[in-house]
Amino acid sequence: MSDNPFLDRFREQSRTAGKVKPATPTPETPSEAEKPKRGPSLTAQRAGSIAEQRIQAAMEDGMFNNLPGEGQPIDLNDDMYIPAEMRMAFRVMKGNEAGSPWGAAQHDYNNHMNRYQIWLRNNRETWATTSFSEQERLRQELHIWVRDLNTIIHQLNAMVPNDTLRVGLVVYERELRALESAL
Repeated sequence: MSDNPFLDRFREQSRTAGKVKPATPTPETPSEAEKPKRGPSLTAQRAGSIAEQRIQAAMEDGMFNNLPGEGQPIDLNDDMYIPAEMRMAFRVMKGNEAGSPWGAAQHDYNNHMNRYQIWLRNNRETWATTSFSEQERLRQELHIWVRDLNTIIHQLNAMVPNDTLRVGLVVYERELRALESAL
């Protein structure tokens, strides 16, 4: 037994749930009317209802009283994308206001991407009414935006510790189609 009665009760219920006594063989086959009826299948809604019932019963039994951290705010700023083996080091760095090594590159990427999105939206709205020479100038500007964004993305991807934090490159042809398409 542990110090947590809720956990003990949950473990006991998990051990006994799903265990069914073996059926005794009968010589004759029961008719459809005599067969025991099965309950409804377990759906997400029904599973949620069962979970809610168990949580409610645990609350009524006082299993959530006097838990560690009760009444304290939950820290939602925990960096869940940092691999588990690196989290403690990053917490120490964060406490000393050092942050993650790729934080500055991520910030730079986000700022540059936001400015690019504004540029794209503004020029997309006026694309149909601009002259051919102005459209050529915008294509050249787009080429510069894509080149700069991809440079920042390469720098960011070289720093991040795992693939889930990597950012895909910006493709010029796709961005050109986005610029030339009507709203």
